[in-house]
Amino acid sequence: MRTSEMIIVGLVAAFLATGGVLAVVFTPSPSPCSGVSGAIRSFTIIVDLNGYNGSGSQPGTWPVITVQRCDKVVFTVINNDTQAHGFAVASYSNAGLELVGGDHQKLQFQATRLGQFKIYCTSRCTVHYLMQNGLLNVTQSFPYGLSMRSSNWIRVFLILTVLLGFDYGTNLRAALPTPILQVSNQQYVTLLPKVPVGTPRPLIIYPNDTRVWVAGFETGGPQTSQIREYFVNNETSRGVLNFSNTEISSILVDRNRVWYAENSTLAFYNSTSGQSETQRTFQNRSLLSLALDHNGRLWMTLGGSNGTSSIVMLNPNNTTQTYRVRTSNALAYGITVAPDNTIWFAEAAAKKIGHLGCDTCNITEFSPPQSLSLAAPTQVIVDNSGNVWFTDHGSNQFGVLNPNTNAWKVLPIGYCQNYCTGGLPNSIFLGANNTIWFSEHVAGRIAHYDPSTEVLTEYIISPNSLPFTWWAMPGANNLVWFVAWELGEIGYVNATLPASFSLTPPSGDFIVARGSYDDVPVRVDPQGSAKLSFGISPVTSDQEYYQTTAQIFGPSPPDLGPSINPQTITFRISSAWNATLGPRYVALTASNGQIAISVHIKVVIIEASIPYVALGFSTVIFLGGVTLYLRRPRRLNVKKVKRKK
Repeated sequence: MRTSEMIIVGLVAAFLATGGVLAVVFTPSPSPCSGVSGAIRSFTIIVDLNGYNGSGSQPGTWPVITVQRCDKVVFTVINNDTQAHGFAVASYSNAGLELVGGDHQKLQFQATRLGQFKIYCTSRCTVHYLMQNGLLNVTQSFPYGLSMRSSNWIRVFLILTVLLGFDYGTNLRAALPTPILQVSNQQYVTLLPKVPVGTPRPLIIYPNDTRVWVAGFETGGPQTSQIREYFVNNETSRGVLNFSNTEISSILVDRNRVWYAENSTLAFYNSTSGQSETQRTFQNRSLLSLALDHNGRLWMTLGGSNGTSSIVMLNPNNTTQTYRVRTSNALAYGITVAPDNTIWFAEAAAKKIGHLGCDTCNITEFSPPQSLSLAAPTQVIVDNSGNVWFTDHGSNQFGVLNPNTNAWKVLPIGYCQNYCTGGLPNSIFLGANNTIWFSEHVAGRIAHYDPSTEVLTEYIISPNSLPFTWWAMPGANNLVWFVAWELGEIGYVNATLPASFSLTPPSGDFIVARGSYDDVPVRVDPQGSAKLSFGISPVTSDQEYYQTTAQIFGPSPPDLGPSINPQTITFRISSAWNATLGPRYVALTASNGQIAISVHIKVVIIEASIPYVALGFSTVIFLGGVTLYLRRPRRLNVKKVKRKK
């Protein structure tokens, strides 16, 4: 054997002896920054009534931060305001920071993922809208082919040597999702003409039978807000109320009254007289959300500068009653009226669901089990069976609480290429036939979940841009209206149009041992003339950015071309060695570029058994032996020489 070959085989044997192959076959791909020490990049963010570093005075995206891949990013966030604010970076820290008045904290992470990531506020406050448009740019620091460290070159070379002649390509691609097919011709989504130049862009929407009411805001220079009336029949609109230096956080339509929350003021616009009237001003408190019960009473969530939250009821006779939330810094936010006329609300900071069962009752709070990871439940709705559905803003999740059993379930939204790790589900409403509709703020989709079939359908609003779909709400004629703030447009989803394909998963739970995987066959019924792309979407706590490595992962199955026949696609669900034990849900998604359809499977992670671990090490020894055999030199043909006597 030549000296060079002996060195290579020796290195391979040493690598195998330390479990190198086992790591490749049974764990996620290593971080692209493994063994790389990037620069430390420090940034200071000042939070006040003018946003992030004066973002309220900027005409567009602000602040804009640019770093290189593998840099260590350190944000020092200083809250110079008296009220609480949040600070988050999409995909890197969706839960982010929560800072009370006068507080300062640090947010640190390594920039391992390339792309553009939104910087935004997670706490609802009086200037929340000024803190939604920051941007982190992560660029490539070097071309891998030119300046990769020698240790990484050796590692890659050894892995390729070991795997020579073996088909492990699928596992090696586990962390590389296939891009979703994007097309521009939308069948299900209709966008109305943009608002006039200089008009505040739409943020909140409330559809009526013949009109759609919209509250919008605009940044850059003095902040302006507007309530606008859209006429469905001729697709025209007109502004009816204009505001300066304020945000309309909620609107609600009751006959000819359009109620709105303006900072700490409750008022309404009379669509008959064209006049507005202030009803209440709550000093030192922020008015966040509105709901109307079956008796014509208006319910509100309010947050105080001292961290207190309260629920206020306004009677038709103009008297009020206040209910204080017992948990401090709870941030009571979204509020709804259940079919039985009781009140439910989300506590975004406390990560609880609150309930007020009667006028003379105290508030009851429901806490999720410790095994359930929530970021910030913000909006709630109650279905006809009494189940409380909620969106978990700051994550990629929505969920449901059964208050009779205190049973909680959290489901991930469907897979998409870049932004669905932090898709930020937001508004949520009850649709026809007891189904659930909600908006996906950053993912840019309007989602429909049918509890009876357990199918999630997501309508893609703008395939080639981020529309920032903050709010959506079902209206008449099976139209679900939404806002696309970044586009300056409103639109609707036609819920009567059927999907051109469907997914059918196998029944039952899927048991996966740590460090192992399971294959899940899914039936795909005809998709017509469109190509389908696929992907898996775990819950937020299992995603790559949340842990050092992903806990649940898997490759995207290959695309399916147009077909009129049923086909079967296999999703591989893999578990990392350090995955948290127990059950969770994973979304298996197919998309044709206009809609995405997902089915959820229950995956239960169990401890790896001793025989399985022994099998893993046997695999290492076997592969090492095969590698040595593959590199064995040919026998030299040496002629014998007779000695002379």
